[in-house]
Amino acid sequence: MTLDFTGKRVLVTGASTGIGAATAKVFGAAGAIVGVHYHRSEAAARQVAADIQAKGARAILLRGDLMQEAACSDTVNGFAEEAGGLDVLVNNAGGLLLRKPVLEYDTQAFNDTFLLNVTSAFLCSRAAIPHLQKAGGGSILFLSSIATRFGPPGVAPYAAAKAALNGFAMSLAREQAPDNIRVNAVAPGVIDTPFHAATPPERMAALKEMILMKRVGQPEEVAEVILFLASDMARYITGECIDINGGQNMRC
Repeated sequence: MTLDFTGKRVLVTGASTGIGAATAKVFGAAGAIVGVHYHRSEAAARQVAADIQAKGARAILLRGDLMQEAACSDTVNGFAEEAGGLDVLVNNAGGLLLRKPVLEYDTQAFNDTFLLNVTSAFLCSRAAIPHLQKAGGGSILFLSSIATRFGPPGVAPYAAAKAALNGFAMSLAREQAPDNIRVNAVAPGVIDTPFHAATPPERMAALKEMILMKRVGQPEEVAEVILFLASDMARYITGECIDINGGQNMRC
């Protein structure tokens, strides 16, 4: 079944590369008006927007450093104003700032990790809720991580930040259910994105051996789950975090 988002207004943060870019493109292919947010990678973001427009959909470019509070509200409100409202917010922006043991982490780096991954998502979500209420409901989605499931070494602040997102998503789902706003998260495993560009080949080989499907995932395989969760086919799903990891970590 093809999911139809014709006329729906979807904002994807951190949409210039990786999972964010794939997510923006799948919503565009489904007919949505897509907000392509970026911070530094303007050329890549413009290419994502061009790819969306080439399929006949509308793309709106938005630049902002989401580690700055004003940029979060400006990004959300700016998109809603230009698109005529908001139906879906995908809080994709985030990342691993440093890979080192806790003893080598300073307080600023720890706080910056939460600012990038958690605070920005909180601020964007808070700005989005009035627009979603005005639209009669909608969806907010978060990008969590497999790191929350088994806490790999060297990424403790990142794993903690993504776990915080899971808790935030559940609480927000309870708060916003009366407004017909569904809130969910996805937790990708090892995905072929720039996130893993610096991972040594021997480490990648070891990771593949841990995955039942013996391969890394593709950004589109995450984006398609996000598309489903934002669609009416998932209208009875809220407060959930869906694992997408090829069987590297299983829950049942």
